[in-house]
Amino acid sequence: MTLFLDGFEDSTIRRELIESPAFPLVREIVFKHGLRVARRTNTGWLMCNPYGIAVGKANCTKNPEGVLEYTWRSPYYMKERGSDRADKETIHSAKLSSLMGVLKAKKVIPPVGNMIDRKMKMLGAPVRYLRRSLGDSNKEVSLSSNSVHALLAYYLHGDIDSRGLSLDRSECKNLLDKCDKADSIKRMKDEKADAFFQNPFYMIGVDEFGDYLIGKMRMIPTDTGEHKAEMIEDFKRYKSIEDYPNLIAFMTMTKAVYENKEHHMHCGLPIVDEYNDSLDAVFFYDTRPTHYDHTYVVTPC
Repeated sequence: MTLFLDGFEDSTIRRELIESPAFPLVREIVFKHGLRVARRTNTGWLMCNPYGIAVGKANCTKNPEGVLEYTWRSPYYMKERGSDRADKETIHSAKLSSLMGVLKAKKVIPPVGNMIDRKMKMLGAPVRYLRRSLGDSNKEVSLSSNSVHALLAYYLHGDIDSRGLSLDRSECKNLLDKCDKADSIKRMKDEKADAFFQNPFYMIGVDEFGDYLIGKMRMIPTDTGEHKAEMIEDFKRYKSIEDYPNLIAFMTMTKAVYENKEHHMHCGLPIVDEYNDSLDAVFFYDTRPTHYDHTYVVTPC
């Protein structure tokens, strides 16, 4: 039985797991839910789905009465009652069979597809940041009611003099130029976003451990006019960027570009929301990296 994610097992950590009181729980979760161990933490064994996305932690500790209890904690499940957030996220039982029964009955461990969808839904952010970097395409203009009246009269009747109205030609030209420029910027945004996201690109995330989550995808248009992500290369978890040679040069350039800037860096990525033109990459994040959350970058393949 494969207990660990590919690339995360060695003889030492395997022995520690087998000797751990949490091993029976880990083994059952591997067998019945298809998760794999990534790392040992001070609060349990971090377990991931086959794509390397962290799902929760399995542990076995003594409760206040001194009785050993199996526990499963995950940010993707929360009980209605509990003394604090940690307690609400944790299921515990002295009996392994009881805990496994709850995991199944309550559907505590989210399906693989749901976890991948969570990542895909984050792609709206880099699209916005790329478009925002290209300028303002807003057409909001300020016109007096008299100017609006005059424009309507001229457009509908070809005459403003009979109504005692007047138009400032210079003002009209400036407004038209502004609207034309906004249209030009919007076309540029559409073209740039389509060229970036409708072709294959990498999505790279780094968590608190410094582990990399890497996938390859593209955005495809739908009948509704919106876009959805299509996986080209499934997500996989890596201990080091050295394990993914195609991205070593990009990460080296990223370090060179950002090392002298006032951005907090984490394992080679800046924690920032922005498009960088020199790298042709969009950096984004929801929160600072944790055991479950990442700082991200997307860049063309």
